[in-house]
Parts: sequence; structure tokens; C-alpha cells
Amino acid sequence: MRTTTDTVATSHIGPLDGLRAAAIFLVLLYHLSPGRNPDLGLRSLHWKVADIGWCGVDLFFVLSGFLITTKLIAARGDRHRFRNFYARRTLRIFPLYYAALVVALIAVPLLTRLPFEPLHAQLPYWLYFTNFAWPELRVEQTVSISHFWSLAVEEQFYLLWPAVVFLTRERITRWLCVAVAIAAPLLRLALALNGAEWSATYAWTPSRADGLVLGSLLAFVYVSERFRRRALPLSIAALLVTVAPLAWITWRGKAHWVFTNSVTSEALLVRTLLPTVLALFFAALLVCALEVRPLGRILNGRAQSLIARYSYGMYVVHYMIFPALQKRLPDAAPLTVFLVGTAVSIAIAAVSYECFEKFFLSLKSRFPEGTRAEARS
Repeated sequence: MRTTTDTVATSHIGPLDGLRAAAIFLVLLYHLSPGRNPDLGLRSLHWKVADIGWCGVDLFFVLSGFLITTKLIAARGDRHRFRNFYARRTLRIFPLYYAALVVALIAVPLLTRLPFEPLHAQLPYWLYFTNFAWPELRVEQTVSISHFWSLAVEEQFYLLWPAVVFLTRERITRWLCVAVAIAAPLLRLALALNGAEWSATYAWTPSRADGLVLGSLLAFVYVSERFRRRALPLSIAALLVTVAPLAWITWRGKAHWVFTNSVTSEALLVRTLLPTVLALFFAALLVCALEVRPLGRILNGRAQSLIARYSYGMYVVHYMIFPALQKRLPDAAPLTVFLVGTAVSIAIAAVSYECFEKFFLSLKSRFPEGTRAEARS
């Protein structure tokens, strides 16, 4: 009998393309909407949504946890499972990432005659460590790469998580996911109460692990028919519980409090709980995308698939071009900046994928993921 787990592991999942497309557009809306002011009622509806657009990263975390763990589960019996996993991740992620660093940290200073960044400021980027050490770069005025912190979070997850899935029992791993999901908001609270900067509660990998492990937990849910049957009712309940606070935070323009060092009761509540609420909401939405056919049909389509294919490139380049957009469109409406920036990001990402990344992706066939793991990542 073919299980839902087999389907997830062996086929392209169209509805998840729609979620990935939604995630990248949320991020672009956040980064490419200058002058956000969410306190102007209906006139600023664009800004109200943009103000919480950073949550697209949280959706990416949940999707990454689910898809990567699904692949790891399917490859557990393979002899070269570690080698194949790390080789495929390297071929997918490293070429574009390091090409972008070469552009930002070497080519731009050479072309603009800016001084090169000191080695201590560059190293966190080259080593995928910017979420812990967030250096200020002079080149950011020309090309911004501060958003690479989330790529560091995911890379650190990819480095550690395969050993957990491959070397521990499934039941232990499931409970570990639950424990980490509970520990993450407690860690954010402890850091905030001890005067930590917002970057610690927002960007450190242990602080943001709840989205990754909740996505991973869903992968284990789909291993078991018993758990899978309960997934949809529990997800609908999670949506009902989380949608009201998320709507209130969005409408009141409080989402940006995750970037504050304030320890007022309201700010602490947002810094501590908002990422977990978002992770629960997106995990529930992922289940609904898989189980509710009308929603799956809405999320599945050629346009969504195309955007999903280019989403990694769009994420890498979109904020890099933002300083240039601001200089070229200094008086443009925020919506215009967003639309132009989105179009340029898609164009660059498409060229990058078709002319550069595809070569490295073609090498992934040398490192098979496993007998049941052929899903596109």
C-alpha cells in the first residue's frame, strides 16, 4: 500500500510551490517597501502587510524543516546517506551564495573604489555565521547582504539535523522536535530579560529553531498513518487559535517589535511568542495545503511553480539591489518600488538559475537521495 509519506518523498508537491511563492513575496514586500508606516488605517494596508512580511522567512523555515526531514527519513537506510545529503545541499546552495559574496565583497569594492571590508567583518559571511555575528559593512550602502542571516540559520540546521535523524530513533527525534519547539520561546524570553540585543532573540539559530523543528515534526507525522489522520483536525484548530493574534498584531502594527530591545510586557510578549505563533500557523497551513484539495488547487499552478523554482535566487538578490532601487527611484511610491524590485529580482534569479545554477544542479544526480526520495528541493 502506498502511503502519503511515499507520495511526499517521491513526487513534486505542487501546493508547496504556492507556499514557497507566498513566502518569497512576503519577504520582498517587507524589504522592498520603503517608508513603512502601519499606523495610517486603511490607507496603509500595503504597509500593514509589509510590516509583517519578514514572516515569509518563518514560512521558509517550516517548509525547509518539512522537506529536508522528509528526504532524510527516506534516505535513512542508504549506505552513503551523509555524503549524498551534504553533496546535494552544497550543489544547491553554495554556488549562488558564494557568487553573491564575490559580487558584494570583491567586485563592488573594485568597481566603486570602496575600501575592502576587513577580514573580521567578512568572515561571518564566508562561514555562514552572520546570524550570530552581524557585522556592519560599508558596502551595504551599495549592495545589501544583511538578509543572509537566515541562510546561515538554515545552513547550520542542514549541518546538524541529518545526524539527529539518521542516528536516533524516530520516537526520540519526534520528542526532540517538541522539546526544541517549547525551548525556543523560553530561550528568547531568557535572552530578552537578560538584556540581549534583538538580533539574539530574532536571528540566533536556537532562538529560531521552532519553525524548523515544527516542519520536521510534520515530516514524522506523515511517516505514520495514525498520526497523519489527526494532522488535519489539529491543524484546523491551530489555525483558529493563531489567526486572531496574528491579525491583531498585523493591524496594530506591532510586528516590528521583534526588532526592538524593549523589555516592556507587550514587547516581551511579541519577541517571545510571535515567532512560535507564526511557526504553528505556517505548519498548520502546510498540512491544509497537503490535505485540503481546494486549497491545494489554489496553491498549485505554473506561475507558482516558476516562482518557487526561482525563489532561492530571488531571496539572494532582492535585497542586494535595494540600495540601487532607492537611488534610482527616490520619490517613487512604495508600491512602485516593490513592483519594480520584484520584477528585477525575478529576472536576475531566472538568468542565474537557467545560466548558472542549473549546471551545478545537474551534478546532483551523482548523489542519489535514496530509493524513495526524489522530491525537488
